[in-house]
Amino acid sequence: MNGVIHRYERVFQRSTFARFGAVGLLIVYGTLISTIALSPTFQWTGSALSDLGAVGADRSWLFNGGLIVGGAFLSLFAFGVFSNSEHWGKQVGSVLLTLAYVLSVFVGLFPYPQPQHTPIALAQFVLIPVGLLTFGVESVLRGASGLGGIALALGTIAVAGNLWLFSVVSAGSEAIALPEFAVVFPLDSWAMVMVWRQYHGKSAQ
Repeated sequence: MNGVIHRYERVFQRSTFARFGAVGLLIVYGTLISTIALSPTFQWTGSALSDLGAVGADRSWLFNGGLIVGGAFLSLFAFGVFSNSEHWGKQVGSVLLTLAYVLSVFVGLFPYPQPQHTPIALAQFVLIPVGLLTFGVESVLRGASGLGGIALALGTIAVAGNLWLFSVVSAGSEAIALPEFAVVFPLDSWAMVMVWRQYHGKSAQ
């Protein structure tokens, strides 16, 4: 009887955390799309994503608010993945991805050009590929080749995004929106996959 109760408690927890993830993704991308639509000067090939939330920007409150609120929901979701993981590699990977989402909140709290903004963003960009690759390797080693392959592919894309970002910045350009997105979107793609799995009763074990 206790085993049955424990099982249903875990299912309830997974579904609750999955809702956190779904709400967080809707908030982040809803506010991102809205801010871009309301910011005529923003260009994917000529701006940085942080320009949307920069101090003094017309819709900075919308962009930064989305990062803060959406990032908080996604942090809870990623922590839920950690709490439902039984293997250390997935636990380490999900903790790193949880921290990456926590840093999203701080990116919104300290918008560009505040001095805290850049180191926070850089730390997030490092955590994303490391977390995804760690989660992916452990998943493959534990026999979840499909989930592991997705995480590894997303981690590789995030690494490539970081290299692209480094090359653009090294060339003296501030047009970093696309490479920034190439780093952060794999994290959100992982969240989408995990939300879908949890809604369908699959654990992160």
